[in-house]
Amino acid sequence: MKSVFGRFSCMVLATVLVALTCGAAEVVKVSPLIAACERGSMKQLKKLVAEGVDVNVSTDAKGRTALMIVADKGNSSLVTYLLANGATLETVDARGNTALTLASSKGHKRVVTLLLDARANPNLASGKSATPLMAASMGGHTAVVKELLATRAEPDAANAYGGTALMVASESGHGAVVKELLIARADPNLANKGGWTSLILASMKGHSKVVKLLLKERVNPDAAAENGSTALMVASENGHADTVKLLLAAKADPNLVNKGGATALTVASVNGHSKVIKLLLAAKADPDVVMNGGVTSLIFLSQRGNTEAVQALLKVGVNPNITDNRGMTALIPASRNGHTSVVKLLLAARADPNIANVDGVTALMAASDNGRTDVVKLILAARANLNPVSKAGLNALGYARLNGHEGVVKTLLAYEAKKLRASQKRVRR
Repeated sequence: MKSVFGRFSCMVLATVLVALTCGAAEVVKVSPLIAACERGSMKQLKKLVAEGVDVNVSTDAKGRTALMIVADKGNSSLVTYLLANGATLETVDARGNTALTLASSKGHKRVVTLLLDARANPNLASGKSATPLMAASMGGHTAVVKELLATRAEPDAANAYGGTALMVASESGHGAVVKELLIARADPNLANKGGWTSLILASMKGHSKVVKLLLKERVNPDAAAENGSTALMVASENGHADTVKLLLAAKADPNLVNKGGATALTVASVNGHSKVIKLLLAAKADPDVVMNGGVTSLIFLSQRGNTEAVQALLKVGVNPNITDNRGMTALIPASRNGHTSVVKLLLAARADPNIANVDGVTALMAASDNGRTDVVKLILAARANLNPVSKAGLNALGYARLNGHEGVVKTLLAYEAKKLRASQKRVRR
């Protein structure tokens, strides 16, 4: 099912990836200088420099200079040679990356050291691009992150979307990098332009170790993105039970509601995460919260046939007869879909088999319409009324006959005959 949450969160990480990997589509004639760097040929590079070629003039199809190409490849010998021959450090490619950003993204520590020693700016980013620290953090390159921080890289420098190194490291699950950034006093409470914090991003991906590190920094576990989504909601939506446990232990509120009307419990229910549902109910999540359209967790889970989760909801006393905006109870869709074990649970919890939705359809009619003989027997045993007629002018027997469900027809007729005999016996008495 499509997520109930907006997805600004991934924009930061996707933007960094695009900035570091995408190139221009058009074909560009490769100069001898660029070709030598692509091949890693020191001999050819020295020959061209000796002939007076400017190492800063030519670029490839991605707008990368000779220095950027060799930095991206991690060729420290060619980097050293180009720097000695006047290669500029601050030039950016078509995506706003510097040579330092490209080397950082690949974890080329030796090259990063050479560039920093040559006084490359560790905080330079252009447009939507990542800073070198963000690039290294996203790739999980701890040694490079340490090197950049030691040369005064700003831990909270952000790109055009407000993403920081801590955010991309948290979303990528790089615990060692997160630890280094926190030691460098990166702010764990910062949010990107969609309101997504490092904690929300880590929780969404189920990176429990990172979540634990962030919670130790006393971050607000209930901080919400612009759409109202909290860390607990996104962890619950994606079924990350271990993360949910950590957040609940940190006193995250299970009953907060986002702008779409969803709670942690409702999104866990929509996605059928039974383990998470049990954790939330144990933390006193409200089981009767109504989602958009009037659907409750019980109705949705009954429709899906999630026996374990339905049992957990009924155990905490959820009302089995609550209806959605169309008068649908949990028993009606469970019966229609033939979820026998769920139907048993609902009936045992005193679900009323005679409640009809706005179309006049009862659970017995729904089961009969779809040929669910076993369910029909269960509902009849719960003293369902055979006589009601829906707005379509059909009773349960009519639905069964219309769709050729002979087994259901026989069951209904046998039940009707049994009732008739019992009635006649009472009259004779």
